[in-house]
Amino acid sequence: MLFRNLKSGNIVAATDETSIELMQRSAIYEAVEIAPAVAPAPAKAEGKHRKKPAEAETDAPAEVQEG
Repeated sequence: MLFRNLKSGNIVAATDETSIELMQRSAIYEAVEIAPAVAPAPAKAEGKHRKKPAEAETDAPAEVQEG
């Protein structure tokens, strides 16, 4: 069972019955419940990302029009 020390904020794991009873009666410890795991947020759509300018376009030879 997990307990939070109200003075320091640290989490302490009580492993035996005696420790659990003492911490439950103590004024400086508070029992902590474990929250269920939350699923990660879905990935963003590809169209919402900004595209970096392509460097290959600046290296391409320019077309010359003869007239």
